[in-house]
Amino acid sequence: MLSQLQNTALLIAAFVLTCVAGIIEAKGYVHSFDGIRDNDIWKVTIAFSIYSFGIIVDFIALFLLRNSSFFVPEIMAMLFMAVVIVGIAIFSGQFFKWSAIDQAVSCMVFGGLLFLAYRHE
Repeated sequence: MLSQLQNTALLIAAFVLTCVAGIIEAKGYVHSFDGIRDNDIWKVTIAFSIYSFGIIVDFIALFLLRNSSFFVPEIMAMLFMAVVIVGIAIFSGQFFKWSAIDQAVSCMVFGGLLFLAYRHE
C-alpha cells in the first residue's frame, strides 16, 4: 500500500509526463504536416522519431499511473489529447492568429479538462 505522499508523487509524475508526451506528439504532428506538405521524406522521418519518443513517454506515464490509486486512463487520455490539440495550434503558429475570445475559450476548455481530471480523483 502506498503512502499518501508516494501516491501524490506518482500522480504528479504521471500528469507531468502525460503533458510532456502531448507536447512531444504535437511537435511530431507539426513536423509530419510540414513534411507531407513539402513532400520531404526527411521531415516525415523526423516526425516518426518524435512520435515514437512521445509514445514511450506516454507509456511511462501510464505505468506510473497504474501504480497509483488513481487509475483512470480516460482522464489521462483526455488530458493528453487536449495538450496535443493546443500544442499543434501553438507550434503551428495558428493559436496566435485566433481572436482573443477564441484564445480565451480554448484556455478555459483546457482549464476545464484539468479541473475534471482533478475532481475525478
